Amino acid sequence: MATMDKKNHLTIYITCVINVLFSNDIEAFRKLRDDINDTINTWLRNQENWNRRIKIFVFNMPEVNSKYTGSFRNVDFELHLRRNAPGESYARNVEELTPLVDYLTETIKKTCAETGLNLVYRPSNNKNGMKLKDYVEEVLANDSSPHTSQPQTG
Repeated sequence: MATMDKKNHLTIYITCVINVLFSNDIEAFRKLRDDINDTINTWLRNQENWNRRIKIFVFNMPEVNSKYTGSFRNVDFELHLRRNAPGESYARNVEELTPLVDYLTETIKKTCAETGLNLVYRPSNNKNGMKLKDYVEEVLANDSSPHTSQPQTG
């Protein structure tokens, strides 16, 4: 999470990158997009501090290309939210939005399980000699780890 309004504490944005094993299942990516959007809208409907009408949600999914096959696919989204009135502090805004991040995490895990998209852990620095199987096994072994389930925010 971050903000571009450090004086008034009116806005905040959340960015998330989801790493999955290679897939060309466009319907699975669309379902993931729709489920994430539904989670955001449901959460905002129950909030009095955050404006449900003023939000920006950008979802990027891979293009389906039958000629290309790789090991991974990245899906990412960015969500910009605006408060109804200035907040106390950036830290307080983050505290208020933490439940949304938790709901998004659960939605991502649930939708990936339903659609057959396999979440994988991709470290920012490539481990020497790490094979595709190792990425998946690390995810399965550490299913509750924040690397596999938490959206990366920044």
